[in-house]
Amino acid sequence: MVRSLLEYSCPVWDPHRQGDIDKLNKIQRAAARFVSSDYRRKSSVTALIQNLGWTDLQIRRKNFRLTSLYKILHGLTAIPVSDLLIPADKRTRGGHTQSFKHIRANTTLGQNSFLYRTIPDWNHLPPAAIESESLAAFKSQLSD
Repeated sequence: MVRSLLEYSCPVWDPHRQGDIDKLNKIQRAAARFVSSDYRRKSSVTALIQNLGWTDLQIRRKNFRLTSLYKILHGLTAIPVSDLLIPADKRTRGGHTQSFKHIRANTTLGQNSFLYRTIPDWNHLPPAAIESESLAAFKSQLSD
């Protein structure tokens, strides 16, 4: 229940400061010990997390940001496609048909905003992910 509530907000609140990232990782590591009932000092928490099949929190947050952008672009949310999403120049090599120009930001707040952080990740997705016919297909492409 707690995880689902926290993940609901993570596309917008995705910490960028290392101290905040470390705090979240510390909570996950404590949870892994709790779930595994393994509090020994010499046990590897990284191994516990792998045995539980938990994904790294930064990867999870990145995938949630990408999923949110997919929903916005396909009209699956009440968020309109922003004027900030400017299609990238087609003359560039690589990429896919739905690449966007990177947004310029001069402030720390702007540089850590949703679109500023998500567009580069979106532009590096494989065409198969971008051309997914459904949200479920898109999510499965992210986990591959």
